[in-house]
Amino acid sequence: MLTPLGRLDVASSLLRYACDYLDDLGVNVVYYESVEGHPYQDLSWDYGFIDSRRGPYIRCLFEDESYNLLINSPPAKVYFNYGDFF
Repeated sequence: MLTPLGRLDVASSLLRYACDYLDDLGVNVVYYESVEGHPYQDLSWDYGFIDSRRGPYIRCLFEDESYNLLINSPPAKVYFNYGDFF
């Protein structure tokens, strides 16, 4: 989920729409991952998401300028995405 920086109202609307849509389809489990400390994390808790205490199995094989930039960035300015395809 991406919204303009600081627009939690937009993020809330998108999350509400997604939850309502998936509820209407009868989906009973949704995994939503956010960067720890990001405002979306608190927002997702407002919609009933819980901390599953599981993290993605991702590791960084090298440290460079990009890695250091990511690690030292405030959570509200970090977006991380990964996925599967068939």
